[in-house]
Amino acid sequence: MPSRSPSMGKTNMTRNAHLYVAFIIALGLLSLIFAGSSWDTKDVPRFIAYAALAAAASTLKVRLPGIEGTFSADFLFILIGIVELGLAETVIIAGCCAIVQCVWNAEKRPTPIQVVFNVANLATSAAAAYKLYHLIADSLAGEHALVLFPLAASAYFATNTLIVSGILSILQRKSVLEVWQSWFLWSFPYYLVGSAIAGWMTDSNRHLDWKLSLLVLPVMYLAYVSYKLIVRQHRQSKVA
Repeated sequence: MPSRSPSMGKTNMTRNAHLYVAFIIALGLLSLIFAGSSWDTKDVPRFIAYAALAAAASTLKVRLPGIEGTFSADFLFILIGIVELGLAETVIIAGCCAIVQCVWNAEKRPTPIQVVFNVANLATSAAAAYKLYHLIADSLAGEHALVLFPLAASAYFATNTLIVSGILSILQRKSVLEVWQSWFLWSFPYYLVGSAIAGWMTDSNRHLDWKLSLLVLPVMYLAYVSYKLIVRQHRQSKVA
């Protein structure tokens, strides 16, 4: 998902930017504390496997045209975690993904505040989507859980991209809607494909061993490669 916010040095951080970053970090901290208080790991091997695969997926980054940030494939396992794992496990996976995405093969070394901001962003987004999904799923007594998967995916995407759009809009002096539209235009089609794959995996896990569903991961990698080629061709057409 979106990562690597614009430079947050003292020279370009306004008072509003400082307040916004502090607010998001506070939300992230509250999400981590709340999640940690409900720690309950029922399937340790599955949690470790999803965390490792999510970290690996965080290295599959695409730099979007006209946006100071990157988009990665880690959301696939965060979405699966929302449905299959506990809140604490899902938030931890999201936080680890944020760190890997920030530091792995970065063009510029991220500042500590950038890393903390991105961890807070993904932790908050994962926690918000998790609570929304399970609040409605529990009220339905487990029925129609798969139908609610698009709701969780939409909540995660909206929260994650809006948080990043907020800081970008302050620093670039643009409207939040203008910045968010750029994220939506370039990332949502790829996110839609990944969400469909994640939904298929969670559905198959209800009937098969969860390890078998991992066989579909090459499809996600092909989607990433195709998406990266589309972005590259767009850049080349702009230069030509």
